[in-house]
Amino acid sequence: MTGPSVFPLSLRRALRERERQLIAVYLAGIGLLCLALAVGPVRERVLYRAKLLTAYWDDRWTRRLEQGEKLVAQKRYAEAANYLAALDREFPARDVRHARDKERTRLLMALGQCYTELKKRKLATETYQRLVAFDPKNWENNYAYAQAASKLRPNWAMPKDARDQYLAVLKINPNHLPSVGGYITYLGEKGDFTELNAAFESYLDALLLQRVTIKVSNIGADFVLPVDGRFHDVEVPLPQLGTWSGELSLSTHGYSIEIQRVALGAPQVVGRPGSTRREVWSGGTPWQVDSLTPRSATLYQSHIKSPGGTLHLPLESRPEPISTVYLHLRLIKPVDFQTWDALGAPMVKRSFQNRLNYGGLDSVKARIIVPDSTE
Repeated sequence: MTGPSVFPLSLRRALRERERQLIAVYLAGIGLLCLALAVGPVRERVLYRAKLLTAYWDDRWTRRLEQGEKLVAQKRYAEAANYLAALDREFPARDVRHARDKERTRLLMALGQCYTELKKRKLATETYQRLVAFDPKNWENNYAYAQAASKLRPNWAMPKDARDQYLAVLKINPNHLPSVGGYITYLGEKGDFTELNAAFESYLDALLLQRVTIKVSNIGADFVLPVDGRFHDVEVPLPQLGTWSGELSLSTHGYSIEIQRVALGAPQVVGRPGSTRREVWSGGTPWQVDSLTPRSATLYQSHIKSPGGTLHLPLESRPEPISTVYLHLRLIKPVDFQTWDALGAPMVKRSFQNRLNYGGLDSVKARIIVPDSTE
């Protein structure tokens, strides 16, 4: 049994009276389409136009999102909140596995920012909770929630939900320095110096591998080194034989570095016993540097705000070739002035002193570069 038709009776009568003509028009249209697709140049144009039309229609979600983000950038938060909330109800991506999941993350981030700026604590909290639940593996969502939670509850003490989100970030990305600073702030306010000490050391011990590029007479090679503030012996074979003319350079790609020894090795020759390794630097003259600040003849500090940097060591000319580079060096994790001076130095120092672990404090300070106020 079927329900009543949605079309008026007069329209249904008109369609029945012209049924044959409509079928003929339909079949003619199908025939023309098949004929057009059978001709190569016409087919390419038709399909290309159809592709453009489909893409334009599908991209309407991105255009609407960008309009909302523009309102946020202009600080029209009330207008942006209403616009983005309506878009949120219609947006197609409901799961991180769906298409346009990145755009939905941007949508919730912008909507949460609007509610935070408007001091709508409940709506902001609900939005950030949905953001974290939408993509729980994206630590940037947790960090945004933590920042908003602290801003929504301005007080002398950090709220627990901000603490929880900083911890969630560190479970995913234990090398995220701002979250380390946020968590240390919470522990310092609570007087939990034992956990504070452990949190700072966990940051230093968290696995972080960095590619370092070495060049000898324009012959380059890469090696990977842990960024943990501890010295490591590295042996780097060159992809082809180098010469002593020119220079040796090291690029850390944004991390501070301390070098204690550099040696170069020639290829082993059959019938010539003995070591082919010759030390060329052991802490004498300083290296030439690009975008690094010398702290001593062996220690060179990168800049957190403008990462990069290369070290250059001139080589004395020698006749034998170079096949291997031997290094004794370390890479140092960044600690900015705010985290160390405002958070780390007083709190970490106090945490070690309260536990009478003065040697532990020295070992921690030995693994970092204590920044100054100009950083």
